[in-house]
Amino acid sequence: MNHEPYHGDCEDYSLTLLFNLKDRKWEKFLLSLLTRESKICHCKIKGNGHAVLRYKGRYIDNIQKKWCTKEYMENREYKFSSWLYIPYQVVIKLVIGFFQTRKRKEI
Repeated sequence: MNHEPYHGDCEDYSLTLLFNLKDRKWEKFLLSLLTRESKICHCKIKGNGHAVLRYKGRYIDNIQKKWCTKEYMENREYKFSSWLYIPYQVVIKLVIGFFQTRKRKEI
């Protein structure tokens, strides 16, 4: 997602917001995930999978569209997973996606 208005799902929203928070610098973005300053959190809302951005202890997603606490989201039936979307896994998938996209452009 390069330009506003952004379109995409909950993962796109979370990743784009983090990228913008990190001054649109890939190094800062990836380092934030690796050092766990930020995390893409997997949760379920009424049984449906969903992604939420945690950044410096605050949470935001494409449903609430405002910074809030984890407790606020849990009170709205968000069920957080502690092991899905491990930071290293997210970074590796982003890097793989980057090279796959780059390779397709060369063809």
